[in-house]
Amino acid sequence: MFSPQFQLVFDLTSWGSYIYLSGGATNPLISVFLPLVAIGTIVLGKVQAWLYGLAAILTYTFLWRFYQPLAIADAQTATRLHLLGMWLVFVVSAIVVIWFILQMTKAIHERDAALAEAREQAIRNDWLVSMGSLAAGAAHELSTPLGTMNILIDDWLDNVGLPPDQRADYELMHSQIETCKQA
Repeated sequence: MFSPQFQLVFDLTSWGSYIYLSGGATNPLISVFLPLVAIGTIVLGKVQAWLYGLAAILTYTFLWRFYQPLAIADAQTATRLHLLGMWLVFVVSAIVVIWFILQMTKAIHERDAALAEAREQAIRNDWLVSMGSLAAGAAHELSTPLGTMNILIDDWLDNVGLPPDQRADYELMHSQIETCKQA
């Protein structure tokens, strides 16, 4: 529906806005920029990936200085929320990394299978071409002797003084030669 570039910029902007409103760089969820950069690196081209990484760095840098602080009076609650946020970022990052690696591994296996099939098909095609060449060579080699025998038998069959039992043998040889020529 949307281009990957648009979606990634939208995600970076959305997370940046959320983090701006929830403590900026002090919010542990800011680490969610890392999976976004990893996804951008996989999805985008080389130059676009570097530009996207730079945008994420600039967004993080901006949020270091400019943000709306969270008003949490209790330090123990703030610490628990911070640790929970760190855990959540780790879980999301692990899931994203595992999913992408599995997708890439699957794509590599499918590509390898397609390459193996193409190699096998090329080997079969080469074998068929070589068999065709061999058959054509054999047919060419046999055509000269068969032609010579056919001429001799035709000459013998044209002989009116040929005994009938030899004529039957020569006619059988003539039909056998025609069968070989057809093959």
